[in-house]
Amino acid sequence: MKSEEILEILTKTQYISEEDKLSFLEKTNGDSVLALDLLIKDEILTDDLIGQSVAENFNIDYFDLNTFMPTRRCIKNSREYF
Repeated sequence: MKSEEILEILTKTQYISEEDKLSFLEKTNGDSVLALDLLIKDEILTDDLIGQSVAENFNIDYFDLNTFMPTRRCIKNSREYF
């Protein structure tokens, strides 16, 4: 997924405002990758919030693996389903 698409999703799902998006794009001379990095650096977004926004946009569940790390047994058993 392109960084431009992620910024659009973040705006659409209201994780950032259109004004924030435009402001950060202006600060980075239109570079959407740098804009995303700056949004994280300035603690406006986190990787988890970006993941939640994208999941919400596609109407799928978001599972935070940083907080809920599956056990080895869980991973081994899940292979049966894939």
